Amino acid sequence: MVYSYSGRNLGFGGLGVSVLSENHLNFINPASLTKINLTRTEFGANYSSLFLSDKNNSGFYSSGGFDGVTLAFPISVSNGITLSMGLLPFSNVNYKNVQTTAPSSDPSETFVTTYEGSGSLSKLFLGTSLKLPFDLSLGVTMDYYFGSMTYYSRLEYTNNVSFRMSEFNSKRRPGGFGSTVGIISPDISKMFSSSTLSDFRLGFSVNLFSDLDTDTLLIRSTSIGIDTLSDSKVKMHIPIRMFAGMSFFINKEYLFTFDYTTQKWTDYSFNEIKSNNLRDSYRISFGIEHDNQNNVGGYIREHMIWRLGLSYEKTQYEFNGQGIDMLAFNTGLSLPLSPNNSLDLGLEFSMRGTTESNLIKENRLKFSLGLSLGELWFLRRER
Repeated sequence: MVYSYSGRNLGFGGLGVSVLSENHLNFINPASLTKINLTRTEFGANYSSLFLSDKNNSGFYSSGGFDGVTLAFPISVSNGITLSMGLLPFSNVNYKNVQTTAPSSDPSETFVTTYEGSGSLSKLFLGTSLKLPFDLSLGVTMDYYFGSMTYYSRLEYTNNVSFRMSEFNSKRRPGGFGSTVGIISPDISKMFSSSTLSDFRLGFSVNLFSDLDTDTLLIRSTSIGIDTLSDSKVKMHIPIRMFAGMSFFINKEYLFTFDYTTQKWTDYSFNEIKSNNLRDSYRISFGIEHDNQNNVGGYIREHMIWRLGLSYEKTQYEFNGQGIDMLAFNTGLSLPLSPNNSLDLGLEFSMRGTTESNLIKENRLKFSLGLSLGELWFLRRER
């Protein structure tokens, strides 16, 4: 699952459900856009280094990708009405496992099995936000999910030429609609009359999914030819995902965020078949952002925005009776390009899995680069 799609999100833990910002776009909760007063566009890319190990082996892998592009522009600043759109990643598949099996009864029957998966699921959306009475913020997006995933397996005998190699190639192309609805509370700190605490808000959002129509194709390749074993359209059911969080400022310089998300993956099904390796998941994150609010001249470091984050995730995976959990440490900063534009950098170090129960432990270092640009569009001329 992909939670963060920009350097800013990654820098303080990947969420920020209750944060209202005029300088950044956050589509985990579309209600966060009610403070946008300039047309903003954001781009993101990432690079990951992955260190894998089990009890006997270790390896290093790296990959990079495009995190998406988003655009939002204000229609009515006083009413918090914005129009937003974009393309974002939702999940990805990327693995390869090769095993060599040598039966002790007959070494000539040694064979190699290969399992490989690739692909992704993306989200194309169109949304809006609105400021309600009592300073409530509401947002909604209409989402379209689409993607392509390939699952490949091969069985090959290395010593006995009388046994033929066989390959299976399963392709899935899901597509379907969903929606994201969110709300952010008014500033609760006004009830306390505190000179230190400000902009204390609660946020909640939910991702709704229709059953995705999925074209499937299963192909078998052997030495005598290629057979199409099945070609059909089935349903992929993705369970509802919910987010909740709170945020507040201390001395108007330090933003603190606390977020929680959960998804009932035991309800996931493909072609009405559930998976024995999925469990219900949740994620808890905590983040700090420091902005000294320096809007005048000075050194570049005086305009930088610094971030730190920490998150714990009980992932949806369970193998051999062992659940897979993840702990991540985050940091990042924003480098000002101008008063309304910034270059956002994020770094995450995460630890996932275990070497127990014949499983694999993953240590990942992920770097994210984002560009956030703001301009004044659609000026109304006086006549």
